Amino acid sequence: MSTYLAFQLKKVFKNILTPISLLLVIGALAVVLVMNKRTESDFRLEQMAKTSIEYSEKEIVKAKKTLLTFPKDSKKVEQAKFSLAENKRSEKQDRNLIKAVKAENWKKAYEILWQKSKRFIAADEQKMVGAEKEMALYGYLKNNPLKYETQEMPVTGWQIWMQVNEMYLPYLFAIVALFLLSLLLTDSYRQKLATAKLLPLSNWQRAVSENFAGFLLIAGSFSVANLLLFIFASVFSGTGNLAFPTIIQQFVKGKTVIKCVPTGDLILPIIILQIMYIFFIVALTRLLACIFRDKMRTLLVALLVVLGINLATVVADPLKRISAWLPMTYLNAVDVVNGKLGLQYQNGQINFQTGLVVLIIGIILMLVLTAVISSFQEKITSVLFVTSINS
Repeated sequence: MSTYLAFQLKKVFKNILTPISLLLVIGALAVVLVMNKRTESDFRLEQMAKTSIEYSEKEIVKAKKTLLTFPKDSKKVEQAKFSLAENKRSEKQDRNLIKAVKAENWKKAYEILWQKSKRFIAADEQKMVGAEKEMALYGYLKNNPLKYETQEMPVTGWQIWMQVNEMYLPYLFAIVALFLLSLLLTDSYRQKLATAKLLPLSNWQRAVSENFAGFLLIAGSFSVANLLLFIFASVFSGTGNLAFPTIIQQFVKGKTVIKCVPTGDLILPIIILQIMYIFFIVALTRLLACIFRDKMRTLLVALLVVLGINLATVVADPLKRISAWLPMTYLNAVDVVNGKLGLQYQNGQINFQTGLVVLIIGIILMLVLTAVISSFQEKITSVLFVTSINS
């Protein structure tokens, strides 16, 4: 069985398209890292405070001109007085923020940012959700002061790992994974006949070997891509602090609950869901390979099922209502664990626990269906063979 496993993997890696597809993924991740590194300085607290000061100074000048131009009883004068006071207050806070950051007095820095977020909520209710996230983040950090790490354009190891696995890698790698699995799991079919059945292996040994080969291929490639990204980010910017918080959102009884948890608390659930999803797409692709026995058909149907249903769920209300029970929903493990997907679909059942159950059931179902279809195909082949001999 181990010889068959090694033979399968060797054939896939000898195909020139395999290293090319993997290099494309790694190259895309490198581009993300470089772009984040180039723009990271704009998202540091000190730079954001300087930008805010420039805006406040312009608004102060405008307000002073209005006070000199219009009559004292004008509505514009009242608005200008309010704007002048608010922008002077904001400018003072931003200057104090810069001093606090330079002194690495993170508690004071986050206290200032928390107050600014609180004022923003009061001033603009339409943008309340975004300000509430900031308020939750800075409220957590002022009680647990840590060195700031930007999450908009992250460059540290753990933070960029989170961003890439949320925004880019699930969808990009799904295409590559399904392509590699289609190569691997349809290669044993010739003229739509299962030539692997001629080997001295039982059905269960062949099933175990094929599933394990698929998992090893995809999980290994996925791990290498993530590991290289993490190593390069860590070399240039450090690994980052796993205690630094990540905002999670939960849809509970029709309401949005926003809170912060240490990033380290999310890593293990995310990896577990990713592993289970890899198991699922291996089992799914093997089922499709068993049905179609052709590379292109297997690949196209796999893409339609995995990515097509995942994207259709966003716009199709019938699918959205049952999304928690569709394995394809859990392609993006980060968005499942941090609650964004549950909030987007207004479905509190989309969470780590449900995802684990659904993926396990999906894997078992794929394996059973493959065994049943394979057995049925063997019987049909035997009947046709006997019929051809008798005739």
